[in-house]
Amino acid sequence: MLKTKNYVYGLFFVILITVAVYSLLFKESKNLVLVQSSAVVGTSTIDHSDLSVTASSAPVANKIVGLIPGTSAWTVMLNDFKQWSEDHGYPSAEKNSDYNQYEESTLKSLAEGGDLKAMMLLGDNAIKNNDTEKAEHYFEIAALRGSTFAIDRLSILSAPKQFSGYAPEAEKNQSFYETMAYAAVAEMRGDTFLANSRRNSLIENEKLNFNSDDYDHIDTRAKEIYNDFQARRIQLGLGDFDNTAPTPYR
Repeated sequence: MLKTKNYVYGLFFVILITVAVYSLLFKESKNLVLVQSSAVVGTSTIDHSDLSVTASSAPVANKIVGLIPGTSAWTVMLNDFKQWSEDHGYPSAEKNSDYNQYEESTLKSLAEGGDLKAMMLLGDNAIKNNDTEKAEHYFEIAALRGSTFAIDRLSILSAPKQFSGYAPEAEKNQSFYETMAYAAVAEMRGDTFLANSRRNSLIENEKLNFNSDDYDHIDTRAKEIYNDFQARRIQLGLGDFDNTAPTPYR
């Protein structure tokens, strides 16, 4: 029950992040400038304009992009971002409303055919039914199919139960390695904004203070998860992951 509650809170947070991103893209201003930012493997400060967190991360570099809303270049970028979001399993109110009408058998058939929306909805339904194992199954196959949104949900589900009393810092840090590792995998997949938002929230809310050894363990585990996903993806005949970041964050 506690994991389900944590999941719901985590999902609400992710939806807020998605809304914030779209708000940024639709912002009515004369010019939009996305500030250059970069990150390196290990313990680093990642600055994405107004977002700055201490995190373990894969190499990422964003270039400055100056675009005027309403121009053809703006429209191309916006359409590219929308397509990237859909390909990476982000929720779409329009499509989700249609999928919510499907029977579970229909959703399963769609999921078997590689439909990310169906996989994510099956995972959500499993959470509602307190079936964490089933939810993890569908989120994993969605992650194999390219969904970074599913990776974030796996990060949420991997979070430990709340500590009773005060746990030693080292013990508490170690209990969140898996959660942080999934966030690092999302970044390795090109979803820097969501990954950093998840880590920032986790570190702040749980009052975590990771050291360099902690980040080494997290990075090692993240590579294990990524390599496992990659190998299973190749077995499905899907080839290597496309880790291209969305246009606003390249």
